[in-house]
Amino acid sequence: MQVKNVVTKLREGLLRCTLLLLLSLLLASPGARAGSAAATEWTLIQEVDGVSFYYQVADCNGHQVLLLRVVNASTQKVAGHWLLDINTGSGKLQFPGVLMPLESGSEQAASCTAPEPSLAIPMPATDLSSLQLSLAATLNPA
Repeated sequence: MQVKNVVTKLREGLLRCTLLLLLSLLLASPGARAGSAAATEWTLIQEVDGVSFYYQVADCNGHQVLLLRVVNASTQKVAGHWLLDINTGSGKLQFPGVLMPLESGSEQAASCTAPEPSLAIPMPATDLSSLQLSLAATLNPA
């Protein structure tokens, strides 16, 4: 009889742990957090020397913002600067940016909750229906 009680308690404990683990994974997944940068697709602008530049258009508290993401897939830490040309239905804009030292295998990204000044571009009253981006970057080992 005691063995049966022990087995039952072990099964109950295992079931609770499994449910807790599944719930934790669900809550921790990027897609489960509303408004997160990962919940929306990033579009590649350009790759320069193993560093990829991406963008997405977001509605941040009722304001249209162009968010940028920089991913360093190169084998070294890099730093540098860039000039982003933004062509819209409303005209052409240029946005200069500075890349602070970025470790190999890491990334920097703006979001509505963490708007990095060099990675978040306010786009008020801009027609983005025909958005085209191009980028020129100078990167150096940091």
